[in-house]
Amino acid sequence: MDLEEISIKNAQIKDTIISIGNNQINYYGKDSFEKIMYLPSMNINPENAQTAFQEQDIYLVERTKEQKRKVDKAYDEGNVQNNVEKNSEEEDLEGPVYDIYINGGQMKMGTIENGVITFTPEYLQMMEKLSPLIYQTLMLQQGKQYEISEAFLDLTREGQEMQINPMELSKEEIENEIQARFGLEGQEQNQELDEESKEPKDEEKAVEELALKTGMSVDDIKSCSSLDPTEKITDQESFEDITNTRGKYTRIYSVASNSKTKGTSRFAFWGITPDGKVEQLPGLEERDGVDTGKEIYSMNRDGSVVKEKQTSALFMLRNGEEGFSVTIGQYGMIEIDYVRKDPTQNKFLGVTLNTEHEKPTTREVQEFMNDARTTDKELEGVIDKTEHQLDEHESETTMLQNIDDNPNNDQAIDIDEEIEMHDGTVTTLRKEAEKYNMSPEDYIKYFEEARGECTSDKIMVANLNIEEEREENEDLDRGEQLLEKHNR
Repeated sequence: MDLEEISIKNAQIKDTIISIGNNQINYYGKDSFEKIMYLPSMNINPENAQTAFQEQDIYLVERTKEQKRKVDKAYDEGNVQNNVEKNSEEEDLEGPVYDIYINGGQMKMGTIENGVITFTPEYLQMMEKLSPLIYQTLMLQQGKQYEISEAFLDLTREGQEMQINPMELSKEEIENEIQARFGLEGQEQNQELDEESKEPKDEEKAVEELALKTGMSVDDIKSCSSLDPTEKITDQESFEDITNTRGKYTRIYSVASNSKTKGTSRFAFWGITPDGKVEQLPGLEERDGVDTGKEIYSMNRDGSVVKEKQTSALFMLRNGEEGFSVTIGQYGMIEIDYVRKDPTQNKFLGVTLNTEHEKPTTREVQEFMNDARTTDKELEGVIDKTEHQLDEHESETTMLQNIDDNPNNDQAIDIDEEIEMHDGTVTTLRKEAEKYNMSPEDYIKYFEEARGECTSDKIMVANLNIEEEREENEDLDRGEQLLEKHNR
C-alpha cells in the first residue's frame, strides 16, 4: 500500500470507531464502554481444527464487568444466548470484557470474557451457511480460552508489516470526536439517551405489550422488526400513506411468533398509537406465500441486487394491487418488502424497507417504485424482463438498471468499478481476482455463483468459497503425496 492508501484506510478505521462509539452511546448509554480498538485481523486456530480461520477488520469494544452487565440487560436476550453456560462466580472475576464487531461494526461476532471466547448465534449461523469447514473451526474454539493480549501483540506485528497498525480510542477521545463532528446538539442528545438508558427501552416495552395483546409470552416472539410509518417508501408515499393510516401510529412492528398470532398465521403487523396502545393493523389481509405459486422479485436498498425472494407471508391491501411481504432473512431477522402486483399475472415486484436491521432505500429506488412513474402496465414488462435477466445469470440476480425502461443504462459486470465493503475499504473485482492470482473471468464465475444481499456480501462469499476450495485441494494433494510415499 502506498502512503495515500494507508492514510485513507486509517481515516476510514477511525471513522468506523467513532461510528461504533456513537452507536454504543446512543443505545446503551454514555458509560457503556472504556475504549474501542481496531485489529487488522483475528486468527482462530484451535487444536484439532482441520483449518485455521482469519477474520478481517476487527473492532473490539472494551467494557468493565459492571458495564457488561448493564449492556446485557439492555440487549435483546435472544441475541446474546450462546452454547456456553454462564459462570456462577462471574461477580468475583476480574478483567475487561471485549465485545467483538465485524462488518464495520454492523455485526457482533462474539465476546471475550474471563479469557474465554464465545461467538454469537447469528455469526455462527452465517458462517455455517458460508463454509461448514470454517464453522467446525469456530465450534472447536467456542467456549475455549483465547488470550486477547497475545492476539493483540501478534496482530501488532502483522499490522506493521501490512502498514496498517492497530488503533484504539478511549471513551473520552470518542466523545470529543462526536462533539467536534456533530456539535453540542448531538452531545445533548447522547446525554438524554444516557438518562433514558437507565429505564427499560421503549421497544422492550412495546414487545412486552405486543406479547400481552397477542396472548404470548415475550419469549414466544421469535423475531420482530419495526419501521417508521412516516418514512417515504416511494418518493411520494410513506407506509401510513399506502395503508391509509396517516397519524394513527407512531411505530409499526412486524412480528414472527412461535405461536399463532391470529388464526393460522404466525405473522402479523401491529401499530403503536400515540397514546401507547397496541393494535393489529386493519386493512392488511394475509395471503399465502410463494409456495402456492406466487413469484416475488425483490430489490435491495440501492437496486444493486434484484432476485427472487422466498417470502414467509404476504399481506395485501384490499385493492389487491400492493402490499407487504415478510421474510425471515439473514441472522433470523424479519425483512419487510413493499410489493406491487403484476396486473395480469400472480407475480410481484418489491423493495426491502428500512427497519432497524436495514438501511434506507435510495432516491432512485423510491422513484422506481412510485406507481405514477412505473405504471401498472409498465410493471408487467419490468417483471418479464426481471425473469429473463435472472434466467440469464448464473448468480440468479440482476440489478435495477437492467430491468427499468431505460435501455441506455443497462450494465454488464464492470471489473474496475469501485465497491465499498462493509468495513469501509474500497476494492474492485479485478483487485479481488489479483489477490488470488486468478484471471478476472475465473473470479467472476465465483462472484456470480455467490449469494448475498449486496455486492459486498457476494465478494465475501466468493472469497470464502475460493479459500475453502483451495484448502480442500491442498488437503487432497497432501493426502496423495503421503499415499505415494507410503507405496514406495
